[in-house]
Amino acid sequence: MRLNSFVTPLTIGLCAVVFLTGVLMFFHIESRPIKGIHEYFGLVMVATIALHLINHKKATIDYFKKSSSLGLIAAIIVVSGVFYAIIPEKGGGDSAAKEVIERTLSAPVSLVANLFELTSDQAIEKLAASGVKVSNADETLSAIARNNRVAPHKLIEALIR
Repeated sequence: MRLNSFVTPLTIGLCAVVFLTGVLMFFHIESRPIKGIHEYFGLVMVATIALHLINHKKATIDYFKKSSSLGLIAAIIVVSGVFYAIIPEKGGGDSAAKEVIERTLSAPVSLVANLFELTSDQAIEKLAASGVKVSNADETLSAIARNNRVAPHKLIEALIR
């Protein structure tokens, strides 16, 4: 069986999956399976591209002899480096909102209550009314969510209502 008979269709199929999952992630339509598929299929795609280049060794070598090809490859590397240098590590325009939510979830009920113009007792009552058990006002929202097996955002929703 020729290497080309399975490497090329495999490369095309993997490229389609990595492309689709990449677009979904770009538009923040993310989930753990999408991210996992993107990452692992991407690694397999790298291997199949390497096999594809080996299979077409002469054409690959001829391609890299062209100065226009090398210029384009160099430009891509430079642009990638610039993006890496200027885009913040946490990235995204919603990182501030995520930071606020993370800090809110890691704060005790006694502090979070103030954000919603409630006393600690009122916050605990609202959470209890939504079926959530709170041990004391020093317990964090993350701990409460974990102990009650409820999504953390449900606690915030309960405090807002």
